[in-house]
Amino acid sequence: MTETQPARVDRAAIALLLAYICLLPVSWSGLPFNIQWVDVLFPALLLCTIATRPSFQLARFDVVVLVYLASSLLSLLGTTGLQQGLVQFAKQGYLALLYAVMVMLTAKSVSLERMSRWMAGVAAVVATICVLAVAVYYVSGMAVPLLGVVMPLPYIGQFYRLYGAFPSPEYLVNFLAFATPLGILQLLRPGAVAVSHRRYWGIGLAMIIIAAIFTAGHGIVGLVAAATFSLARAWNNRHPRLIAGAVIGTVALFIVVNMLLVVAVRDLQVATSHDMTLESPAYPYAFHDEKVGAPQISLELTYNLMGYWVLKEIAWDAFLQKPLRGIGLGSFHDETRRAASEGRIPPEYREHDPHSTWLGRMAETGIIGTVALVMLWFVMLRLAYGMVVAGGPQADIALALAVGLIAVLVNSPNVDVMNFRFIWLAFGALRGASIRV
Repeated sequence: MTETQPARVDRAAIALLLAYICLLPVSWSGLPFNIQWVDVLFPALLLCTIATRPSFQLARFDVVVLVYLASSLLSLLGTTGLQQGLVQFAKQGYLALLYAVMVMLTAKSVSLERMSRWMAGVAAVVATICVLAVAVYYVSGMAVPLLGVVMPLPYIGQFYRLYGAFPSPEYLVNFLAFATPLGILQLLRPGAVAVSHRRYWGIGLAMIIIAAIFTAGHGIVGLVAAATFSLARAWNNRHPRLIAGAVIGTVALFIVVNMLLVVAVRDLQVATSHDMTLESPAYPYAFHDEKVGAPQISLELTYNLMGYWVLKEIAWDAFLQKPLRGIGLGSFHDETRRAASEGRIPPEYREHDPHSTWLGRMAETGIIGTVALVMLWFVMLRLAYGMVVAGGPQADIALALAVGLIAVLVNSPNVDVMNFRFIWLAFGALRGASIRV
């Protein structure tokens, strides 16, 4: 091997990683098992990473990933849907390999700052393209089908809802929520970018926020939470009232959005009348006119349960069947098909996912798998916290990544975030950066 070959291999691995991140939003492959073009690229990235001859030693941060995989595998014991379970396990194994690749590259070749800038940049570009698609729709009435869909929404009506080449609007809004603190870091961190370039990051952040709004996704809560935390950190308690108001507003938004995911109010009728059957009260403080009776207000509320809530009920019932090990990885659709045949959900919901990281994990892998998931998140966030406390040039970047992860975690009760590839990239980047330090 010549002297320049190792450097070439490193550059090739870095280029493939950049290509992987750029392809994250593209989900138009049409390949089986939901394989995307980014996954087709992965074997080359894996082989090139191995060719860099990284030094990698297993640590407790990596053990939690193995425990997570083991708990998924354990849930398959005694299940009837072994084939579908193994397919789902293979997908989890692939994400674990992606984590390992990111650990090795960040530990040796790719700085945490570069990786975070790539993520934020891709999010800004995707958001800008999406906002242009929104403008085209509302100016000309022409919907760009590859970036969004016109659909009726509760309380809103017909709406051009963005998904930005991701599989769903929720995938897009969660990616934007994750990238928001990374973009804020580029905008506000001294020395992160040239002063002349900050205006572009400001425009990119504005595009991210606008695009997130037009997803009409509940994941906007995570984005607001990430922005609130990031700005509070940047202001360093200089605007306590504004920060307090933002925190209260974020909590209120979280509550309201989750209430909207339970029921859709169809009609509200308010009527006023008088009740002649009531006698005068025993106490002298209330005036009662016996000729007309006590004033009465009647409220009639007509509603439908939202699909998100019904799927959560099905997941909870499945968990109660086998609380320790769960019904088996990849077996949730057996429950939805049964519920559809019983009339609990409409036929189009026959193969819907639970739309909840936690209830889905509880249903399929039980208490064991859920505890493993909690451990995984705790250890990764604890790793980021340790880097922030230690200080140094990577502290702010580690904090921004942690805030991005927390933003997705805020949304996790209503979406399965563990299939998001960028989550595993962030886990691996934090782990690799800790080795590099």
